Amino acid sequence: MNVYGYMDYREFIRDSMDQLRSRYKITNRGISKKVGVKSPSYYKETVVDGTKNMSVAVARKFAKMFQLNNKETGYLVALTELGLAKTEYEKSLALEKVLSLRKRSTIDSHFLEINEYTYTYSWRYTVIREMLPLLSGFGNRSAEERTKLAKLLRPDITDRQIDEAIQLLESMKFIRKDRNGNYVKTDNIIRGENTPRIAHTALCQLVDIGKTVINQINPESRRFKTLVLNVTKEISDMVQNKIDDFCHEILDLASKDGENGDRIYTMNIQFYPLTKFPEK
Repeated sequence: MNVYGYMDYREFIRDSMDQLRSRYKITNRGISKKVGVKSPSYYKETVVDGTKNMSVAVARKFAKMFQLNNKETGYLVALTELGLAKTEYEKSLALEKVLSLRKRSTIDSHFLEINEYTYTYSWRYTVIREMLPLLSGFGNRSAEERTKLAKLLRPDITDRQIDEAIQLLESMKFIRKDRNGNYVKTDNIIRGENTPRIAHTALCQLVDIGKTVINQINPESRRFKTLVLNVTKEISDMVQNKIDDFCHEILDLASKDGENGDRIYTMNIQFYPLTKFPEK
């Protein structure tokens, strides 16, 4: 397995372990024991379920098990440190290290730049970009304007977070200043296909926000629907394609009058299996 082809240490370890399992009989309990962890459920909790983060020490044990060289081990450790980072500043530094090590590899591939990953790392960047048309005179980023923006959003954000978002959006040319010195969007809609796994952080943040506001918002202003379906693989593939088509339709609909909008909405569609698949 080529570790540089991964941005998530869990995916790399799972794929590498699948290769080992094809040659040797080894259980999850045996894996935990092999990396020197007392808990028999450690591998399942950290790698399979992802409910816990892996320590750097254990990551080095896995690197030794997979016979990684020093540079590859360093990259796996960097991915682990990214997963352990708590604050956005720590995540930014860890991500920069990961991408720097990845660029030094000899893979003949194109990797996203750090700001492209960072844009998908937090829900605030996309939301603040969409909010710019709602605010007049925002170009100077005065304290009064930042406060006005913070009060409009749920949940609240700080002045520093607003500034960080503006700086990032400017550097990526997703926004610009008009003749009056106010920020405007350079394009009405940003479309992204094959979202990198690192973007899952922002997706999970928006899902968590939904849990909070579901009881705070008038039912007439929001929609929460749940379906539990018994389907075949063929039908599930068709549903996923319809979801993709539907999202494109919504984007096209929103883009027709995006500059005149007076409120920000988020739409999270979740379609995932509740049972294990009969085939790999």
